[in-house]
Amino acid sequence: MDRYVIIKKTIKTKFDEFMDHGRILYFGAPCGFGKTTVAFELLRGKKIELISGLETDGILPEIKLNRDIVMIDDLQQFQENEDLQKLNELIRDNPQKKFVLLSRGSVPGVLRAFQYTGDMMVIGVRDLLFNRDDIRQLFLGYNIKLTDSEVNEMLKESIGYPLGVVVTLQCMNRADSQRAFDSDIVKEAYHEVFLYFEAAIYHRFDLPIRRLLLELASFDNFDYELARMVSGDPNTGELLDWIQKNTTMLLYDGIRQFRFWPQFRDFLLWELERKYSSQKKNAVLVRGGMYYELNGDYEIEFYIAKKNRRKGYCEEACKAVIKTIFGEGVSVDHNQITVDRLYATTLAENTPAVELLKKIGFHRDNPEDGPILVMQGFVDEDKQIYIYPVTKLVVEKDLFFTDLALIQ
Repeated sequence: MDRYVIIKKTIKTKFDEFMDHGRILYFGAPCGFGKTTVAFELLRGKKIELISGLETDGILPEIKLNRDIVMIDDLQQFQENEDLQKLNELIRDNPQKKFVLLSRGSVPGVLRAFQYTGDMMVIGVRDLLFNRDDIRQLFLGYNIKLTDSEVNEMLKESIGYPLGVVVTLQCMNRADSQRAFDSDIVKEAYHEVFLYFEAAIYHRFDLPIRRLLLELASFDNFDYELARMVSGDPNTGELLDWIQKNTTMLLYDGIRQFRFWPQFRDFLLWELERKYSSQKKNAVLVRGGMYYELNGDYEIEFYIAKKNRRKGYCEEACKAVIKTIFGEGVSVDHNQITVDRLYATTLAENTPAVELLKKIGFHRDNPEDGPILVMQGFVDEDKQIYIYPVTKLVVEKDLFFTDLALIQ
């Protein structure tokens, strides 16, 4: 299949600025975002000096500067401060040269001054994500015309992740025939992406990093304390710092809270199903439960028989429970527990449950992120992957009682 590359307008604008007056063009995004493909397309026809971090054993080689543009791929492989400082000095001492740096990690601290002075243009995750027009344009490049509903469904499943879209295209555009987009294509695409993650990312990490990633995948978000309690490893803080420095797979939920990039979390949950027994997974959840007990982050759950639905029972019961725990509290193991915040999760398509929670006073957590994608189950023999969009809602004590007073 011939290559057809999408260059988004925002990326082209930053590249033009870089060529006009910049000194560094920095690509920072997780594996599978098309950094190398896009960079080579932008530099097509230009003479470059290419250095690959994967081919140098993590030691920055001598840069000859025999081309106007130096491109360093997999910059995250260079871990030593001495190497990064040497690169920084090289860039400063050669203002006539341009540098294109590609990394799975964030901008190294030693290079941030170039960003502050406007000499570095940064292309990140949001720049590289595909939107509806990008997906439609890519498929048209291979003579596949998608319907609006197919584009919407593909965007929903891939979250705009370029590798997911490209793999979906490959599954549909076989050499012998073209296939229609359906649930089987989605399952195949997820399976291919997960196998790629396993080989290209996961197995390149040391065992302690792999173990930490698997055990944190069970949680929507986490902080340093939760990570320490779940892993039981006193060096967890150092491991998380390494992940933040050398990858971009973690997203920030505030200052101290982290969560995984959604597609990578789906992969980790898939890997967890394959590597951990039920007993071992339960042990992880128990350790996480201890953290939530100590930190007062509680979830409310409710189930009601079909014959008793739409009669108001659930609404009244939930209000009574929430009023009690927000008020005088409840006794658990002779400890009086009161909380200031509750959360609930439900399938995004379960409209009655979502509307009920909103009626009680819940609101969406991080609404700009949309539904959280949670992977449930994997049957290796049949290559079945089940993906369910889940939405999270929260209610705070002060707002709950304010709304209750208004109603009464």
